[in-house]
Amino acid sequence: MMSSSKKRKAEAGFDEPSQKQKHERQRQAYIDSMHNFWQKQLDKIKNTDFKNLKQHDLPLARIKKIMRSDEDVKMISAEA
Repeated sequence: MMSSSKKRKAEAGFDEPSQKQKHERQRQAYIDSMHNFWQKQLDKIKNTDFKNLKQHDLPLARIKKIMRSDEDVKMISAEA
């Protein structure tokens, strides 16, 4: 015996989507979102101006201090 809401849906031609269909839609949505994410990343890389790579906002004094603490580092360049 069907509940009244299921009966109405069945009469109207609307069957509840199966678990497989739900899973497939979720899977496709995940694939689409991953594709869009990586496409945006590739576009950013392609549009990168490689002339400006030396301009950055890193704390150079802290980096040099960390480099000096490493026994394997012999000399720190002025550009480092």
